[in-house]
Amino acid sequence: MTGWKKVEPIYRDWARYNDNLAVRGAKLADLSWLHTYESDLARMNEGKRGAPYKYTPGVFLFADALMSAYGVQTRAMEGILASIMGLFGLEAPDHSTIWLRVLEIRRDLDGPELSAVCAADSSGLSVGVRGEWIRDKWGHPARGYVKIHVLADAETHMIAGYLVTDDHAADVNHLLPLVDDALSRGCAPDYVIADSAYDAAYNWDGMQERGIAYTAMLRKKGIEKTKLTPQGRARFEYGRMGEEAWKASRRYGLRSHVEGTFSDFKRMFGPFVRARKYDNMVKEVERKLALFNMLKRCTT
Repeated sequence: MTGWKKVEPIYRDWARYNDNLAVRGAKLADLSWLHTYESDLARMNEGKRGAPYKYTPGVFLFADALMSAYGVQTRAMEGILASIMGLFGLEAPDHSTIWLRVLEIRRDLDGPELSAVCAADSSGLSVGVRGEWIRDKWGHPARGYVKIHVLADAETHMIAGYLVTDDHAADVNHLLPLVDDALSRGCAPDYVIADSAYDAAYNWDGMQERGIAYTAMLRKKGIEKTKLTPQGRARFEYGRMGEEAWKASRRYGLRSHVEGTFSDFKRMFGPFVRARKYDNMVKEVERKLALFNMLKRCTT
């Protein structure tokens, strides 16, 4: 059969994979904050004027990890904390306090240490968990989705930079801000690959100004035969070499690795956000992205 190519099977090291999942569970359910709870609380209240603090940040970091990874509701989280903290004679926060304090959490995105090759893309997260039947039955209007733009390491699938927008944001306008976000975190990729949605002259020029090699899949329309600009040189090579040879020379196949990042992220945290207000949706996504990198780092 013409064009048929045998695909070699991919074998997973299930023993290592299972151990990695156990490590992730241990990381999410870290209770080390309990060992120093009383001393931490005393230090927080030392010299404080007004009402004293009742809980340490570790309580809410623990709550956020379980709520993000396992979809635990705030009322269920209240019960979990009451059960755990009760063993140590500690008072647990109620569900309203948990929700308000979790919203205040800011987790730093700990990016990959080395990003020789990165891939850029975006994906949407639903803003509701209602089913399609309920939506059609009761006529709920479409609520759009939250869009996450990601610059991902092609080897580890860790996130080097990100942006969170609504569903109206065009991908082409967010490549350079993505790269700048990664650079601000100390993660400087040598090479960035993107699909045709990012093929714009200002993106090619901007990447050259930053000293980063760049490839975007060229739009078929208007192939130019010029070498005067970065995009023009790429188009000239494309016209001379042909699509397949051009993609091979630029290692374009590595772009698909960003899809693995989105797949991993949605398997960990689900393809939706639970917050109702847009600002809270952004905060929720940012916390989950930071948790994602933390979990990938401890199991990569």
